Amino acid sequence: MRKLIGLVLSLFVVGGAIAQPDNSRALEGMTQAKVVWDITNSNPAFLTVQMQVITETYQNLKEAGLQPEMTLAFHGQNVRFLTEALDTVELDQMVQVEEFNEHLNALLKLKGVNAEVCSIANRVFGVENGKIRAPLDVVGNSYVSFISLQNKGYAIIGIH
Repeated sequence: MRKLIGLVLSLFVVGGAIAQPDNSRALEGMTQAKVVWDITNSNPAFLTVQMQVITETYQNLKEAGLQPEMTLAFHGQNVRFLTEALDTVELDQMVQVEEFNEHLNALLKLKGVNAEVCSIANRVFGVENGKIRAPLDVVGNSYVSFISLQNKGYAIIGIH
């Protein structure tokens, strides 16, 4: 019994000495953190979680001494979730869409974070450009925006 207790205690001690995961290797040599999030997913619960992960990513970059520059680019059916009145959202999705928007709003308050909405997606999914809420910017074509941002050194990460 004494050996068993000693073994269990030694496992706790060894387990405590294991290094926690970090981003030091990934961030080695980085001087800037520019990313465009290519967001086409239209599941509001999934988008809520992704807004939380993007916020955590922003915080990780800040902790590493970098000032993140992030553009969240929405194109796809998700544009229906970005209107002022949410009049294009189905009733059974409303609570989750509102939660998604709360997380998006918090993210947009962070320095260096902005969002854009594709006018082509608006047209395809029946959303009037003028109904997209501030501070989101409506752009002519998200693909043109991606080309521009990538040529300016932004990484592109897809949320599909």
